[in-house]
Amino acid sequence: MRKKRNKKTKRKRLPARSCLPCTACCTCIGVEELDKAPGEPCPHLTDKGCGIYPDRPETCRNWKCLWLNQKADGKTDVLDRPDQLGIVIYPQNTQLGFAFCVFEVRPGAAREGLARNYIEAFAKRTAVFIMTNPRELLGPPEVLEKARDILAEVS
Repeated sequence: MRKKRNKKTKRKRLPARSCLPCTACCTCIGVEELDKAPGEPCPHLTDKGCGIYPDRPETCRNWKCLWLNQKADGKTDVLDRPDQLGIVIYPQNTQLGFAFCVFEVRPGAAREGLARNYIEAFAKRTAVFIMTNPRELLGPPEVLEKARDILAEVS
């Protein structure tokens, strides 16, 4: 039997996550304000994190990976953090609809272990762009078909 919730009972707020000690995005993303290309380490990255954190560019302030967007609920742990998993997963709206962009923190990480399991699970529901060289697009058949149509229009 389900227990009725008292209307006066407040929902427990889950704590927000903090980036540190992870600094994976400091290498993965491009930052126009710093003239930093994707994949190149940020010149302000130190052993303790961002050397200009209080004054970091808007791109850095606004960028949130999937791990950081989730609340610290105990269901995902430190092994899911990008620096440990080996990939940064970024949710994004695209021409294909909602998608995930995956950036490798370690070369080959997107093709093995827990990281690959996550990618394959997401790809059953939506587009997953793996931003490696060569790039890879995974997703359900209807998403891949739509991608081919979009590419045909552009060509």
